[in-house]
Amino acid sequence: MRGGGEFGTRWHDAGRLAGKRLSHDDFAAVAADLVRRGVTQAKRIAAESGSNGGILITNMLTRYPERFGALFCAIPLIDMRRYTKLLAGASWLAEYGDPDNAEEWEWLKTYSAYHTARPGQSYPPILMATRRRDDRVHPGHARKMVAKLQAMGYEAYFYEHAAGGHGYGKDNREHAELLVLGLRFLKSRIGWLDAETSAMLVVVGRQFERCRPRRLQLVNLIGIYTPAIYSRPSQRLDARSNSWLSAPWPPGVSLHLPDNAFRNVT
Repeated sequence: MRGGGEFGTRWHDAGRLAGKRLSHDDFAAVAADLVRRGVTQAKRIAAESGSNGGILITNMLTRYPERFGALFCAIPLIDMRRYTKLLAGASWLAEYGDPDNAEEWEWLKTYSAYHTARPGQSYPPILMATRRRDDRVHPGHARKMVAKLQAMGYEAYFYEHAAGGHGYGKDNREHAELLVLGLRFLKSRIGWLDAETSAMLVVVGRQFERCRPRRLQLVNLIGIYTPAIYSRPSQRLDARSNSWLSAPWPPGVSLHLPDNAFRNVT
């Protein structure tokens, strides 16, 4: 994705300021390519990211809703009109631009999802999570975005933890809980939450809570600043009954189920 640091300064510069939309286009192109090559269907694709990636995920919601079945973003930056007035936002002018500058607002408003969200669209379900004591990205970004989406009648969910700063949690336990909450939401909405995967997610949470092991590949896919795409393969399109799918809000995720509950999970 343009805007990253993988290929040097020019690659990064191509995806900042007026070029920020290009990094979003790149991410959406990956989802489209999965469908084009017959790997899966759009309704089976889920995506997640956080912090700066909140702009990305909310743009997938408003600009490319037809390419995803579910979205999750944590501690997100969203409102590009007021971001400079909230917490650390003023220090990011070189990355995004100045909304008080009329010329720069012209490009900022094209990817400020709070301003581009419209009623009557086919937006996929989205879960936004924030932390009340985030000292970098104000929780107001997520609060107002979910409030607006719900007022428009969309399936938008909100989770706010009272503790912690700018991150998935102040310790491994809180990080694991939010990680599992997000993955359960995504998997349920794309029809991939059966008994086996549900148990697997709890195992992931328990492992992460204990030691945050580098060898656990699923955890390594997920970072606060690293967007990820998850897809249920089209070869497994059989519908699975799960009462959680119709629940109004995700139930609490326990990380302390009996060990013998996982004896058949590898």
